[in-house]
Amino acid sequence: AASGAGGRVHVEFNGDDKTGAMTIPNTGGWQSWTTISAPVTLVAGTQQMRLVVDAASSSGVVGNVNRVSVIAQ
Repeated sequence: AASGAGGRVHVEFNGDDKTGAMTIPNTGGWQSWTTISAPVTLVAGTQQMRLVVDAASSSGVVGNVNRVSVIAQ
């Protein structure tokens, strides 16, 4: 969620950027949620996941993250 243009984030697994930059869109409010997603391919085994903030928008907004989900396809 973001009350204005959002910033950019990416998701790392075991220290490798697997999603590339993802921009958090303007959702119209800090509790007005939307989903952003990116497909990733992982090797079998234990993974360490990290959500990384790359940059804030020009107005200083990054975004409000409610949850991160990983779904096997």
